[in-house]
Amino acid sequence: MTLTVNAFSANKAGMTGLDKEKIQKIISSNTSSNFQEYSSKQIHRIEARIKRNNELLSRLSQEEIAKAESEMNLEAAHIEAERELTRVKVHIDMDAFFASVEMRDDPTLRSIPMGVGTDLMLGTSNYIARKFGVRAAMPGFMARKLCPELTIIKGDYLKYRKESSIIRKVFDEYDPNLESGGLDEVYMDITDYVAARKDPVSRKRIRYRGDCVCRLPLLSENDAINIVNEIRFRVEQISGLTCSAGIASNWMLAKICSDINKPNGQFRLADDKETIIEFMRTLPIRKVSGIGAVTEAILKGIGVEKCGDLFEKRGIIKLLFTELSWHWFLRVALGVSQRGASEETDNCLRHRKSISTERTFKPTIQLETLLDTIHFLCADLIESLAEGNILGGHVATLSIKFANFDRISRSQSANYRIDTVDNFYPMMERLLRKEMKRGLKIRLLGVRLSKLEFLEKETDATKRKSQKSLHEFLVPKKRLSASTTNEDSDDLFSDQFTIPPSEADSTEIPSTSSRSTIQCPICNQNFVYDENGKINSHIDECLNLEIINKMEETPSEAAIRPIKQAKSSSKSSTERYKAFNELLYC
Repeated sequence: MTLTVNAFSANKAGMTGLDKEKIQKIISSNTSSNFQEYSSKQIHRIEARIKRNNELLSRLSQEEIAKAESEMNLEAAHIEAERELTRVKVHIDMDAFFASVEMRDDPTLRSIPMGVGTDLMLGTSNYIARKFGVRAAMPGFMARKLCPELTIIKGDYLKYRKESSIIRKVFDEYDPNLESGGLDEVYMDITDYVAARKDPVSRKRIRYRGDCVCRLPLLSENDAINIVNEIRFRVEQISGLTCSAGIASNWMLAKICSDINKPNGQFRLADDKETIIEFMRTLPIRKVSGIGAVTEAILKGIGVEKCGDLFEKRGIIKLLFTELSWHWFLRVALGVSQRGASEETDNCLRHRKSISTERTFKPTIQLETLLDTIHFLCADLIESLAEGNILGGHVATLSIKFANFDRISRSQSANYRIDTVDNFYPMMERLLRKEMKRGLKIRLLGVRLSKLEFLEKETDATKRKSQKSLHEFLVPKKRLSASTTNEDSDDLFSDQFTIPPSEADSTEIPSTSSRSTIQCPICNQNFVYDENGKINSHIDECLNLEIINKMEETPSEAAIRPIKQAKSSSKSSTERYKAFNELLYC
C-alpha cells in the first residue's frame, strides 16, 4: 500500500467518478518542499506503526485471538443493550453553504466552477468545481491547476453568519435544544415534535428563480420523512438555499446518511437492528466521522476497509488498539453511537471534552500580527461557549503549525474558570511569545479550552471559583454575538480516540498554583504538572493509535469564518480586524 500524506480524498459529495490518479499527480507536482519533507516524516511514522502491528499479529496465537474475540462479544452485548431505536435523530447539512450563498446573490456564478476563499486556501467549492477535483481545504493556486477556469470569490463572512441565523430559526421550531455543528450544519432530535404533531401542515411556496408553475402549497404529513422534507423546503423558501438531511436512530448514523443523497436530498435509515448492521457492514470506514486518513491507513494495514471488517476482525483489533479505540470501532461496526443509551446519557454526552478554533494563513514571523490573530481566536472561542452551554474551562492550549508543517501544542492550567477574553488571551500570549524564540515562521494558530464546566452543573463552589476580580468588574466589556464552530473535517468525532496533532509531544506549562493539575482528555485521570513525564507516558498508553501526528488537517468552511471584535486595547477593533484579514488574505 502506497501512502501519501497529501493524498487526494474524494469523500466529499459531488466528487464521485473522478480520475484520482491524474488529480493526485497534479497535487504532488505542486506541493512545496516543506510539505514534501513533512509528508515524508509522517509517512515514515505511519509505516512504522503498520509494521509494528503486523509484527505483533505474526506473534499472536489463534487462542489469544479467540479469547479476545470472546471478550469483544461480551462487550458487543453490552453495547447492544444500549441500542435505541425509538428516537428520530436528524443531521442537516447546507449544500456548499458559502458557495451557494454567493451563487444565489450572483447568478453568473451558478453555471461556472467557483470556490470561496483565496489562493492560499479554499473554504468550499460549488458542485461544478468538484467535478474537477476542487474541494475545501485545497490551496486556491493548486485548485487552478486542476481547473484553470475556476473563479475564486473572497468570502463575506458576516453575510454567511446572517444567513445561518435566519436558517437557524426554522430549525429551532422543530428542536429548541438542537446542537449546532457550525454555520452550515445542525443535529436535531425531532422525536417529540413528530409525536406531538397531529395534523398535516400546509406551507406556502415562494419561487426564487421564475414563476411558480403549480402555485400550490406544500402539504406535509406527520411522519418523520415528510417533516424533514418540510424542514428542507422551509429552509429553501426562507433563504433560497438547499440543504441535505440524514434521518436515523442516532446522530452518528444520521450524519452518515445526510451525505448519501447530497445535494438537496435526504435519506432515512430504517429503525431496525438488522438493517442498520447491514448498512454499516458495507460502509467504507472513511465515511465515518472520526476515522481520518491516518486511522484509515492503519486499519487498512490489517485488512480493514469496510465497517463490517471492524467486527469481523474484532479480536485482532482488541489486541492491537487501546480500549478507547477498540470500543469505538465496535460501536461503529454495530451502528450504535454513544448517544443512544438513554435521553439522560444523550444529554450528558452532548458535553464535549474540549472546544477549539484555529486559522491557517500565509506563513509569517511578525509578532504583532500573530498576537492579533490569537486575540481574535480567543474572542471567537469565548463567544462560542454559550451555544454549548459551556461556562468555561480550566486548561487552555495553544496550537502552532510552523512553515515547515511541524506542529506543537502547549497547555497551561488554571485554578479558576477561563471564561473571558481577559483571562484567556494573556495565557495564550505568554505561550506564543515563548515559542517565537524558535525564530520560525508560523502558518497556523489555534486555541483550545478543555476540562470544561457546563451550565447545568454550576454549583456554589464553581461560582466562587469563577468570581471576577475587582479589575474585571471595573473594565467595561463589549457584548459579543453568538458564534458556532464548524469542524467539517475528516475527524469530526476525533476526540473519541484521537490525540490532536503532536499533542503527545506537548509541554504542559504549570500555572501559578503550586500544585496545578491537568486532566487526561480520555480517561479524566488527574495529573500534577510536575509529573509531566508521567502524563505524556499515560497519554501514549491511553491512545497508542494516536501517537502518530495527524496528517495535514482538513479545515472546513469554518476555517475561514468571521472573527469578532473583543476587548479594548491600544488598537481599535477595526484596526485589529483589518490586520487580521490582511494576514488571512495576503
